[in-house]
Amino acid sequence: MDTSQDPVEVLTHQQDEAAFFVERTSGFDLLQLPDEMLLHIFQFLPTKDISSIAQTCHRFYALSRSPFIQSKICFHDHWPTQDSLPAFEHASQCGNFGASVRLALALLYGEGDIKSNPSEACKMLVHLESFNPYTPFVWLLVRPPWSTNTCTKAQISENFRLIAEETDNAYLRSHLQFSAAKCLQLQDPPQPTKAGELMERSLDDGCASAAVALTAQLDPRDSIAVLERCSGGHTPISKLQLAIAYAAAGRIRGDSSIANALIKECVAEDVHENFSVPQQLDQPDLDTNGKMRYILVDWLIEVADLKRFSRNTLATAITLVDRYLHKWTVSRKTLQLLGITCMLVAARFLEEDIVTIREASWLTDNTYSYDSIVRAIARVVHCTGGDIQKPGAHTFLDLFVEVMQPPPDIELYAYYLLENILLNVDTQLFPASHFAACALFLTYQSHGYQVSWPVRLQQKTGLDSTDFLPCMKVTAEFTFKRDHVTDHRGVVLSAIQERFQRIGQHQGTEVQLRLIPMEVDDIVRSAMDCSSQADSDRDFTPFPPEFPYQSQSLNK
Repeated sequence: MDTSQDPVEVLTHQQDEAAFFVERTSGFDLLQLPDEMLLHIFQFLPTKDISSIAQTCHRFYALSRSPFIQSKICFHDHWPTQDSLPAFEHASQCGNFGASVRLALALLYGEGDIKSNPSEACKMLVHLESFNPYTPFVWLLVRPPWSTNTCTKAQISENFRLIAEETDNAYLRSHLQFSAAKCLQLQDPPQPTKAGELMERSLDDGCASAAVALTAQLDPRDSIAVLERCSGGHTPISKLQLAIAYAAAGRIRGDSSIANALIKECVAEDVHENFSVPQQLDQPDLDTNGKMRYILVDWLIEVADLKRFSRNTLATAITLVDRYLHKWTVSRKTLQLLGITCMLVAARFLEEDIVTIREASWLTDNTYSYDSIVRAIARVVHCTGGDIQKPGAHTFLDLFVEVMQPPPDIELYAYYLLENILLNVDTQLFPASHFAACALFLTYQSHGYQVSWPVRLQQKTGLDSTDFLPCMKVTAEFTFKRDHVTDHRGVVLSAIQERFQRIGQHQGTEVQLRLIPMEVDDIVRSAMDCSSQADSDRDFTPFPPEFPYQSQSLNK
């Protein structure tokens, strides 16, 4: 402010400006705005505010009931009741995913004051699958184990098959056939012949997930033949599996041109997908240094080891936790509920064995009731939008390992380091392919290899070592420099060490499971050296014996 001006004049001027603003805005009327602008505004309002606006006038009522608004209403903190049932049903009919998931689970389990209704639950599950653009998922809500093969969930599974036979919608038919086939595979006793026939039909109708399921026990060449039958287009998972199959087949027959193009495409799509992900976690009730997340993930590793779940299931559960934390607020009291629910969903989607709802309650010392876990399942599935499993860092590391064929101790350490990274670093901060590349790069560097990111990987993936350098810097900061984290008893958390000791013994691979600390400056220097090397014939050999982190020294 100009000090030469009279303060009284300045105050008078400010008062005049305020009065002018009030005069201009006091006559503003929302009804003067066109419907398009009002719809744009209304879509950001909470459910409660939408309900209030609908009661103001006929026009606002009609706009609030429009399919555009109803499909976007967030029912995160709401559960169907007898009073709210019409609102949930209308939103579901308009394509609201969250409302449909909650209705399906409420009708399936009889949760709240909604009575269990298997017939209506089946209709809602089929409705969910009809606008699901991802891998079929509704089967995980009714999958075995069942009390009997004639129970409610078994009947719903059989209804999937019957509805698939009657519908003319090839897309929906393929998803329902896949869902029925998964249940036939997992029931006791399994029915592999019928399941295989349904999977084949699902694949013929264009379901890429059926192709992935059919290649589970096939060699690379046969897998390629099946995966290339995906007439409906590939999902990110099926495309990545096809890239792995081509990489294996190309290594066998010496032709990797198709594999190279596919691998680059998968990595590029993964990097592009990450651009829309929020880069900063905002959880006011959780700590800012990530200790609570660390404790939760360490406990999930214990659960996965107890149940002998695969690393893919564990990684999917961790990713589900982070996806949820980036979307909705979680309190300290419900963080463990989120964790066990994500493990439950991941296991139901990927494993033969599962975490039952009652077992999930028991694993949390009965902190959370059966009903609260059912509602948490709805929230987690809603958060994913039906895309339960995204291509994860472990799958990309599978691909990079297939390309490089490292020694067993190097391979095991790379997965060990990757799980340590996921334990310490939010999985939504960087693309999954960057986490995998970071783990392999740092494994090679810490084990004394002269080149940490070989030309072969650079050419096949399209990734330069400087592309994932930010990921490596964060890894060095949080993984190598973090102090030991202890639980409430003061015991150092070490679930990863125990898990990989068992894995190493099972594989007969001897490797010392300790993180080899590396300085950020050394990592940056190595990454820049790899990036500047343009000679495709450079040697991929270890450092001389005097190098302190030579591979064989770790096995003593």
